[in-house]
Amino acid sequence: MSPGPNLPPGIRRAAALATAVAVMVLLGTTNDLSIQVELDTYRAMVQDLKATEPVSQLSLELERTRLQLAGSHRELSIGVLFLLSLAAGFVFAASLRMLRPRGMPLSGIRRLLAQAAVAAAVLRTLDGAQEAAVVRKAALLVAGRFPAPAAAELQSAERVVETLRLHMGWLLPAMSVAKTAALALAFAAVAHYFQTASVQRAVEAADRELPSGE
Repeated sequence: MSPGPNLPPGIRRAAALATAVAVMVLLGTTNDLSIQVELDTYRAMVQDLKATEPVSQLSLELERTRLQLAGSHRELSIGVLFLLSLAAGFVFAASLRMLRPRGMPLSGIRRLLAQAAVAAAVLRTLDGAQEAAVVRKAALLVAGRFPAPAAAELQSAERVVETLRLHMGWLLPAMSVAKTAALALAFAAVAHYFQTASVQRAVEAADRELPSGE
């Protein structure tokens, strides 16, 4: 079989970026979906865990609280995650085909990749907004009830815990928002790039190089 049209390096780099971002989102979405579907099981597992170190205790308490709050919009979260996994899957399949066309015309693949990337950007933003809201509420609840160590003789680990406890109400949501922004912007950049006239012309020119009948 023919190896397919020879695409410009810029298109191949953009397709490689799309593949990498899609894989990251697919892995995260699969994990989040499994947690939502088996939420009671995960809650029980976390409830049975024990931690002795102050930092581990804070992390465990935060995870317990986050899982307790995760069920408040469970059906909506599952729906968004499912649609996001589909969109990211289409991005992955289309971008992989752009990298290894194997004699296939790519004009339709280019359109599919751009449209799927737009959908993935929107859905990842929605999912990230839900995630940030849950993380912020969990962080504030844990910060309010987690015991503060006595200031007189703080050990190094306790100082870390106290710093986290005081700042995680904004730090953890900010990290969640930053992750969402990076992934959504990457999808949006991929969608914009593959919708540009120059890429469209390059792909159409590559398709014209295919032997007739392929």
